[in-house]
Amino acid sequence: MFLKSNSTQKLRWLALTLVGVVGLAILVMHPKEPKLDEAWQSPIEPPGVTIVSQEPQAVVVPAAASTSEAQRQEQSLPSVDKSKPTLAGASHLTPAAVSAIDHAQIRKVLERWSLAWSTRNMDAYFDQYAVSFVPAGGLSRSAWERVRRQRILSKSQITHEMRDLQITLEGDKATANFEQLYATEQTRLVSPKTLRLQREGLSWRIISESSN
Repeated sequence: MFLKSNSTQKLRWLALTLVGVVGLAILVMHPKEPKLDEAWQSPIEPPGVTIVSQEPQAVVVPAAASTSEAQRQEQSLPSVDKSKPTLAGASHLTPAAVSAIDHAQIRKVLERWSLAWSTRNMDAYFDQYAVSFVPAGGLSRSAWERVRRQRILSKSQITHEMRDLQITLEGDKATANFEQLYATEQTRLVSPKTLRLQREGLSWRIISESSN
């Protein structure tokens, strides 16, 4: 009887010991996590200083203009016709001022034409003629250039002058009448000359010529 009671007591102590060991193991493996409210502590305020916490405010960024609105603004702008060449600041010039500019440009073209003829600079000479230039006598442009090149380069010296130049404007076309002085070693001619010019871009080119 006494031996049986002693064995039962030992089994109870052994069971309690096992329960205690298992519980301790559970506490070690799964420690209790502190709650956020318990873990956080408010900052300590120094004497005479008050700490105020404010939540960050969202910054509102203005949205870009929609595509339809940008298109409406673009359509409201005045249209510009880019097909017609214009002089810089021509919208602020009077018709008389525009006419004076055209006269000056035509005069420069004729001066370059006369100088190229006198110096026998064939590239500069042909450059004063428009692509649409129609040679007299039914010649083609290429045939006319060959004839003119042969005649001009065959002379060792040429003098060419324009006198009493008169320019008449007719829209994008102009007529230049003048007295022409042409002289070489063997020849000296003074005769009236007429050149027809046409506006090409911001310049003028010769489209036909005749001598009387």
